[in-house]
Amino acid sequence: MNWRLSPVQFIVTVLSGFLVIAVLVIWQVTDQLWLGVRFEAPPVGEQGGLIVAKVDKNGPAAGKLAVDQRLLAISDENQSIVLLERLLEAPDVFPTYAGFNAFLQEQQQAAEILSSKTVTFLLADGSTVVVNPEPRHSPASIPGLYLLYILCGFFCCGMGLLLWYYRAGLFVSYLVLVAGIGTLIYYLSVVLQYRELALPLAWMKATAATSIVGTNLFAWGYLSIFAVYPLRVASNRVVWGILGVMTLLTFNNLEQWVDLPLHTYMLQFLFVGIGIYWLLVLQWRVTRKHPVEHATVRLFIMTMAVPSVLIILVWLVPILLGKQAWLSHEFARLIFVPIATGWAIAVFRYHLFNVEWWWYVSVMWLVGVTVILVPYAILVYLFDFEPLLALSLTLLSAVFLYFPVERKVILRVRHDLPSSADAAVSTLVKCLGKASTDKDIQEIWHKTLEYNFRPISIRHGSEWQKHVFFKDEGVCLCVPDVVGEGCYELEGKQQGDWLFNERDVQVAQSLFELTHAILKATHAREEATLAERTRIMRDLHDSLGAKLLSMAQRCRGVESEDHAREALQTLRDTVHLSTTAEQLDLAALLGEWRVETRERVEIADAKLHWKVDGVGEGLYLSSARVLLLRSFLRETVSNALKHVRSENLYVRFAREDNVLYLCVGNDSVSADPTSWKLGFGLSHLRDRLVRAGGELKIIQRQVAGGGTVDEIWAKIPL
Repeated sequence: MNWRLSPVQFIVTVLSGFLVIAVLVIWQVTDQLWLGVRFEAPPVGEQGGLIVAKVDKNGPAAGKLAVDQRLLAISDENQSIVLLERLLEAPDVFPTYAGFNAFLQEQQQAAEILSSKTVTFLLADGSTVVVNPEPRHSPASIPGLYLLYILCGFFCCGMGLLLWYYRAGLFVSYLVLVAGIGTLIYYLSVVLQYRELALPLAWMKATAATSIVGTNLFAWGYLSIFAVYPLRVASNRVVWGILGVMTLLTFNNLEQWVDLPLHTYMLQFLFVGIGIYWLLVLQWRVTRKHPVEHATVRLFIMTMAVPSVLIILVWLVPILLGKQAWLSHEFARLIFVPIATGWAIAVFRYHLFNVEWWWYVSVMWLVGVTVILVPYAILVYLFDFEPLLALSLTLLSAVFLYFPVERKVILRVRHDLPSSADAAVSTLVKCLGKASTDKDIQEIWHKTLEYNFRPISIRHGSEWQKHVFFKDEGVCLCVPDVVGEGCYELEGKQQGDWLFNERDVQVAQSLFELTHAILKATHAREEATLAERTRIMRDLHDSLGAKLLSMAQRCRGVESEDHAREALQTLRDTVHLSTTAEQLDLAALLGEWRVETRERVEIADAKLHWKVDGVGEGLYLSSARVLLLRSFLRETVSNALKHVRSENLYVRFAREDNVLYLCVGNDSVSADPTSWKLGFGLSHLRDRLVRAGGELKIIQRQVAGGGTVDEIWAKIPL
């Protein structure tokens, strides 16, 4: 039989259990004598007595005690006790067992006096006030802070229960549950320690013991979570070893075996903090190249490590040094709430893609607090400055320190600032302005994505999407391809340090729409150019072609007929190449060009040396590239045959990576090529090559056996 509860049943059961616990705790808190007075310690520097902070208008002391009166002692018919500030302290603030035991004795004596029917207060002016306590505390007079503690305990434990229910197969879920239970025990112990002035010794000692058990149980779970999650950096022996140490410390506190240095109850938490930071460093290292796990570590740092650092600096360290803490004990207890929140988000992995923004905010807060607290602590604790003077100097120095530090942090932490997006757009537009083909635009788009997001890998998928989106909790960013079908899948932003987020989607979508718009504009311009070229070519064909055809018909049987028909065919080929959008096979064209070039060379009584390297079948070029190559070949061959009477003509085609080289050379009988003045044909070809992303170069080189060769090189990107 399956006894597992449904989600609704589980939540109802948990909430019902919490409600029962809350009722029982509040019932127990109200089961103490009630004076209707809230006491507080006197201001720092003033000694003796307690100050009346509030008098309940419906309480026994109403009309007898007034706010701001100083009470020096309390007595009954049999005994009296001096009212001291430590009566209001929490049991765990005393650094030694002797101080704790003295506190318990004072609590017992004050509780015995309060249990009598008549209680006499001695005021600072020497007068006395008699109050008759009521047998039961009013629930309405319980401070709201203690009700908040109950809710915080339920929240932390509830997070552990939810993780245990929904992630039952994970060892970390059990650790979070243990830590959550420890937190609940601690918070309930704090609430049960609530009193106006004193509680019986046995009750105070029992709640102090449960408080110690709860905090140590939490500390064990807290440390162990970092040891095994998000990736395991320590074995189970380490986890159980931590449990053994915490158990030993618990029994030491309960049985009062040995006083620890500085502070018997608090010193262990300093080492817990050090252990957490050490484990975080290990997690930071092993989760590199694991975007989700690395984001989880960042979340742990924000929700756990950062609050812990602040609590240690402003509360724990001053207590260990015997100084006045900068943060109240009541507020320091709330640290468990952000920690439990971090547990839930990290294990459920809820919206981890937003961790970059959270990380930035937390780092900026940490920087701001650090540039104030650290100098202040140095001035007060090391150089004994007055607090007000130290704070003034600290704030003055913070003005000069914060903004330079903030700028460096922004440059290191933020990768998605508007200025970065603007720079990406500017670079993209500049690169697209140099693109001449769809393939060039596709390569630029690929490099743009690679440069702006620095992913671990980029894969090209077959499924095309109209919009940019991320998946797998931000591990992958899917971006449409600007040319053809398919999309790019970018995995691991910034080499796996970050997850893709909504801001990245917006930036990538903007870049895609811009590139797509430029591509459409380019296609529209090319279509317009092709249409105009087609019109011109047809006009040439209809006019010049007709004249060439008439010339060929009038020169029948004469050599000029062949030349006229050859010129007519050349015109037709040019018209065809200028008006087609098909990709042409270069290997097939090279055969035709070789035959044509050999005939022209043989007529000039020269020898053709034709060589092709790396250009095989399957290399297809656009009609524009083919026209450019054919024009370069014909013009350079014409120049060599017309201006230079050489015996050898050299033609070479070579391919290296994505670049095609065409070289036409001849035996040199001319001056240094650097002194040449290009004619109209070569100047026009050079301009066309530059517009296509290539270049034209003229060199003169030595050949074996003596002599030189003049060469004209064309470099054309494929």
